[in-house]
Amino acid sequence: MNSTLSIALPTYNRATFLDAALARLIPVIAPYDIRVFVSDNQSTDDTAAVVARHKAAYPLLDYGCNAENIGPDGNFEVALRQAPTRYVWLLGDTYEIAPDALRKVMATVDGKRSLDAIVVDVEGRAATTPEWLYTDRDALLADLGWHMTCMSALILNRDLIKNAAFERYQNTSFIHVGIIFDHIARHVPQVQWLNGSGVNSLRIEGQVKVSVWEKRTFDIWVDSWTGFVLSLPAVYSLQAKLACIIRHGERSGLFSLASLVKLRGGSVLHTATIRHRWAALRLATGWRRFLILACAFVPRPLARAAMRAKVGSR
Repeated sequence: MNSTLSIALPTYNRATFLDAALARLIPVIAPYDIRVFVSDNQSTDDTAAVVARHKAAYPLLDYGCNAENIGPDGNFEVALRQAPTRYVWLLGDTYEIAPDALRKVMATVDGKRSLDAIVVDVEGRAATTPEWLYTDRDALLADLGWHMTCMSALILNRDLIKNAAFERYQNTSFIHVGIIFDHIARHVPQVQWLNGSGVNSLRIEGQVKVSVWEKRTFDIWVDSWTGFVLSLPAVYSLQAKLACIIRHGERSGLFSLASLVKLRGGSVLHTATIRHRWAALRLATGWRRFLILACAFVPRPLARAAMRAKVGSR
C-alpha cells in the first residue's frame, strides 16, 4: 500500500458519475497501490452499491457514510481526515486524473522536499501560469487562488490537514481553499504548482454534469467569494486579495458573454440580481459588471433562443 499519497473523494447523490470516476481512476492508480477514501454524505441513490462493486476489484477502496448530511464543507473535512498518508489528493466525483499527471505528482511527493500543498491544472485553465515552487504567499494568492477553488486541483500535506482551521471556514463554500491559505499564513509557504496535464471533467455519453452552484452563481461568486477572500488573514496584502477576487471571473470564463446569456436564459440573471451588489460586482468582475447589467435586460426568450442556437450549431 502506498504510504505517500492517497485520494479523498467526497460524494453525494451522483452514483452514475461516481461509477464512471472509479472505473477510470482505478486503472490509473492501481500500479501505485494508492488507497481511495470515499466519503458519502448520506446519498439516497445507489452510491454504496457502486462503491462495493468497485471495491471487489480494488480492495484499496474504502467507503464511509456520514450519519447525516453535513453539507459539502463538512464532507470535505471528513474525507480529508480519513487518509493517513503524507499527502492527500482531494478529488471530485466528476473528475478523472490524467496518467501523465499522476506520474508527475508521484515524482513530486516522493521527493525530499516537504511541501504544504501541490496544485495541479484542471483542463488547462491555468496553463499560462509557469510551473513554480511558491514561497511567497501573496504571489500564490494572486496567481492561483482563483484556480484553487476547484477542489480536484489540490493535494494537501497531512500536517496541514491535521492542524487545519476547518471550523473557521465552514459554510463558506471555500473551506478547501481557506485551510491552505490559513495554514501558510503562519510560515513561509512551500506550495508546488505543477503545470501541464492534471485532471479533467468526466464526459459520459447521455449524462450531463449539472452544476449545483449555477443557480447560485451570484450568491457564491460575487457575495461569498468576495467576502471569503477579504476575510483571509491580515498577513495577505489587500492588493493580492483584490487580484485573487477578480481573476476568478477573468480566468474561469464565468462572466463571459456566452455564460451570461445562459444565466439570463435560465432565469439566474435579472436586474434584481445585480441591483444590491453593484459595488461587490466591481470587485468580482471589474468592467464586466456593465456587460452583466446589459445582459440582465435581454428578454429571456431571446436568451433561450440564443442558447438553443449555440447547442444546435455544435
